[in-house]
Parts: sequence; C-alpha cells; structure tokens
Amino acid sequence: MRHQCSALLVALGTCAQATVIRVPADQPTIQAGLDAAGEGDTVLVAPGTYTGAGNQNIEFRGVDRVLLSESGAAATVIDCQGAGSALDFSGAETPASLVSGFTITGATFSGVDCVYSSPTLIDCVISGNSGGSGGGLSCRSSHPTLIDCSISENSGEGGAARCKSSGPVFINCSLSSNNGELGGALYLYDTSAPILTNCIISGNSATGDGGAIFCSESNPRLSNCVVVDNSSGGLGGGLYFGYYSGGELTNCVIWGNSPDQIHNVPSDHWNPTLRYCDVEGGYEGTGNIDADPLFRSFGGFDYLLAPSSPCVDSGDPAIEDGVSDWHSRWPLWYPNAPRSDMGAYGGPGNAGWLR
Repeated sequence: MRHQCSALLVALGTCAQATVIRVPADQPTIQAGLDAAGEGDTVLVAPGTYTGAGNQNIEFRGVDRVLLSESGAAATVIDCQGAGSALDFSGAETPASLVSGFTITGATFSGVDCVYSSPTLIDCVISGNSGGSGGGLSCRSSHPTLIDCSISENSGEGGAARCKSSGPVFINCSLSSNNGELGGALYLYDTSAPILTNCIISGNSATGDGGAIFCSESNPRLSNCVVVDNSSGGLGGGLYFGYYSGGELTNCVIWGNSPDQIHNVPSDHWNPTLRYCDVEGGYEGTGNIDADPLFRSFGGFDYLLAPSSPCVDSGDPAIEDGVSDWHSRWPLWYPNAPRSDMGAYGGPGNAGWLR
C-alpha cells in the first residue's frame, strides 16, 4: 500500500506531492522500498536492525528519493555484518536524494560509498565501518552533504572519509575516534576541496601522517571547527598539508594534537591560510592567537568554551555568532558580545547545535 505524506514529511518539505512507502509494512526490505518508490517519494523505515540481502549495498539507482527512519538513528540500524557498504550512490544522485535518521555500521567497503553523486545525509551515525577507500565515507568525484552526523570509530585509508576529486560538505558534524593509515579522519587527494563548518574533529589517529586530516593536492576549508586531541605516527598530528595543498581555516581551534598541530610541506603557491584561529604553538596569520582555549564539557556538549576562554569574541570581527551565548537554550550560558567566537560553537551557523 502507498500512503500520502505525513504532516512531518510535509513540514520537512520533502514530499508535498509525494507518497510514502513503509518498510517493512509495505515492502520487506529497504531496497525493495526504494525500488517501489518514484521520483520524490519517501521510504519510511520502522525501528529495528536491518541486515542481509536488500538491506546492504542499498542503491538509489539514480532516482532522487527520501529514505527516512520513523524513530531516528538510535532506533534504526543498517548493519552490513562485515560485508560491502550500507549505501551505494553511483547513479549521479543529486542533493534531493536524502537519507535521515539511521545508524550505519558493519560495512567493510565504507559505510557510504559515493561515485559521481551528491546525496544528503542528516542526523545519521556512521560508526564501526572499515574500508581501504575510506572507513565511514568514500567519495570519488562526489559532493555529498552531511548535516548533524556523527562519524566515529571507523578505520581505513581515511578513517572517517577518503575523498578523491571530491568536495563533501560537513555541517555540525562530529568526526571522532577514527583511525586511518593516512588521515585519521579525512584523507584528501587529487584536488579534493571539502567544506567543514561548526564541526568537531577529535581523538582520531593515523599510523602515518595527518592525525586528523591528510591533504595531497587538496584544499579543505574549515570554519568554526575544532581540531583537537588527534595523533599521528608521522607528521601533522592535527593537519598535514602535502605538496600542492593549501586551504583556508577561519575561527578554528587547533589544540592538543600530537606530535604537532600542523605540518606544512613548504611551497611557493600552496600554503594554507589561517585567520582568527587559536593554534597551540602559534601560527602566522591575521588574528591568530596561541592560548589555552579552556575547553569545558557540559550537558552532553564537549569542547565548549569556558566564560573566561580567550577564544570568546576573538573570531573574525566581520562575522557574528548566529546565536549568542546568552540564549536560554545555550549550554554553559554566559553573556558576551555578538562578535564570533572561535571553535565549533561560534559563527553564523552555531544555532545548529541547539536541540
């Protein structure tokens, strides 16, 4: 049976004219649900753990649809049980191919595999996956967008993600406790240019270079991110910029990484630019500081700034925080000015952390 859109889906703006196919009520597997759905339709998945044929290597087959869980990632798990990928986007899918509210685990060829595609993932947990082409996410000539996602405890060449000629976008995401050969969190090469905004990149490790991010011929752009407590067995405990690599970091905190914060292979034309960042040990650039950020944890939020942190109101003066710290729902409340803070909870997009 095909159902009309629920009020929730209409509010999300995903299917004003679409229909809803329920799994397993209407179709027995997620793949069967997608195959039965047309352009713009929604496949609504009931709580449970989905395994086996039809629930791994799931393909959108070039048709933009919405894959939505009824009860969120904690209650809805796609478990590959040590085989393949959970989601396979290889049909030139656009951002209208939307996946929301799933835990993706147990894959051995990346949790999510993107080839020439640009899907959107929201409120997903990608954890416990592995793969030589990226543990959590593999991008080849792709530009996926991930919002409010947690990518943790994955392993591969690029523990959280491996990107070739790709520009993924990460917004309000946590990339933590991943392990990579090169790039504990992100392995970027062949002209990749990811954008990370209000993200936490913490506790990742690499056996080689780039505890958090490894760049080869790539130019990441980070705004209001923290790169903290990462480690590498080689150079660049936080960030490694190889030949022909640069990028831009604004309003970021780079602290507590081992053996060093940033390693940059010198180049006449491809050096990274840091502005209004707090870098342990210092780094040349406008507005940069070298001071203990005074991180605090509170109410389930990590890497908040203490009221006396030197990073408060020290971001780019041309940028304002979207939500000031005096907001009634803001954790670790304290009054400050509208000028942007450094770190993951500052900048115009910081309201995304409010739940």
